[in-house]
Amino acid sequence: HNIQPVPQHRAAHDPAVAHPELPLELGLAGAWESHYVSEGRDNLDGDSLAGLEATIGYQGFTVGAWGAESPDQDYREYHYWLEYSYEWQAFTFTAAYTYLDFDTDGADDKEVSLYIAYALPYALQLEIGGYYSNESSGTFYEGTLSAEIELTEELIVIPFANLGSNDGYIAEGHNGLNHLALGLELNYALSEYVSVGAYLAHTSAIDSDSNKHS
Repeated sequence: HNIQPVPQHRAAHDPAVAHPELPLELGLAGAWESHYVSEGRDNLDGDSLAGLEATIGYQGFTVGAWGAESPDQDYREYHYWLEYSYEWQAFTFTAAYTYLDFDTDGADDKEVSLYIAYALPYALQLEIGGYYSNESSGTFYEGTLSAEIELTEELIVIPFANLGSNDGYIAEGHNGLNHLALGLELNYALSEYVSVGAYLAHTSAIDSDSNKHS
């Protein structure tokens, strides 16, 4: 799983705060999603998911933890990761190692991910990458095109399109193009350190079995 399939979601909920004495960036984010969708699949059959995330960043490195639980059914999931991000000219390279604990099912997984983002004109950004699962020995690829539109000093609107492709990551699914997601995100800064956000997305399956993969 990639808990943030659209990279901009982190910015909408999690304005990193620089520590006044140490060169650290601290982040805390909480979110509720009406549907828990990843890789084009509704993982909880229409039920919602509430999660909490904490991160500590230092000179391009980020250590993070994410825990989530469904208010509608007995489901808990936890992620722990180490990430490194490097900027060069208009490019941003991000690599990460994630440990996933599916507490309710008594299962776990280990994933390695790599993403490359490129800043385009007119506040557009293109990001491509993917993540490899040790459990399935497969990879899920995705590309995201987004635009950051600043309506006011406090309010930012981010329309996005996300295209995913399965290569053995979803064992029961077909290989190849998997889904297309279109969405709109809102981010409102309450202060220098606190912001609130919301997003609406629609996912269309690229597969004949739309109940399983959308």
